[in-house]
Amino acid sequence: MTPVPARRPAPPAGFELIETGCGSFGFVRPEVAELVAGELERAGTLEQACLDWADAVGLGGRGAIQAARPPAAGGADAPRWVVRPYLRGGWMARVLHDRHLALGPWRPWTEALAIEALERSGVPTVRVIAGVVHPVRGAPFGRGAPFRRGAPFGRGVWYRAELVTEFVAGTRTLADLLFESDTTESQAVRCHWLAEAARTCRDVASAGVLHRDLNARNLLLDGDRLRVIDLDQARRGVTAVAPAQAAMVSRLARSLRKFEGHTGHLLSATEWRAFN
Repeated sequence: MTPVPARRPAPPAGFELIETGCGSFGFVRPEVAELVAGELERAGTLEQACLDWADAVGLGGRGAIQAARPPAAGGADAPRWVVRPYLRGGWMARVLHDRHLALGPWRPWTEALAIEALERSGVPTVRVIAGVVHPVRGAPFGRGAPFRRGAPFGRGVWYRAELVTEFVAGTRTLADLLFESDTTESQAVRCHWLAEAARTCRDVASAGVLHRDLNARNLLLDGDRLRVIDLDQARRGVTAVAPAQAAMVSRLARSLRKFEGHTGHLLSATEWRAFN
């Protein structure tokens, strides 16, 4: 295994590097660098720090993600921040939970750079505030595996990570619109958003990005547009637009089928035609 590299990657455009005394590092928007650094030093992780923040709103999903208003970030009118730890999915979640091997790009960098590529192409997404990597020493297995603050950087092969984005109020996911038990949307509305989801796959591919985990919960309805989120497994630099688009449409279709099975709410033939 390759150890965690000692050299920090350059921050994404518009961010500056941040490092704490306990070995964590990442990137942050300059205007909130002092605030983020202080919260990391106080609590160890931003996930832990946000438990003390004001006006928390539960967002559900894996890890019980919350949006909350950090201290001294602009007062009561400032947007809430969403602190999302990177959790493992599938069977690996039982073993590794939130541990990742440092054998490739850091997940916060992957997501921030993919979001930057979408923003340049005008694809709606979310605004990144910060991304942090926490090197882990010791056994990586299970939720209770040790996280030793103060561990010298570069001595381990595992890490935890988290991303902070601005909370977008008043949104719901495509899955909510289509599969909530009390949904009252007309077929015309449902067909509109399914067609919009297919167009979003095309737009993401045209931006040179392949979203490798595109599902019905990763598309947020915001006004008359869809926002694309959860891009930590995305691949940039895509030049074959049609295959990337087809891959995302196929992945999203599998997600819709899965929601049909879980909820018992089936999309009509008309709705499937709108999507395809």
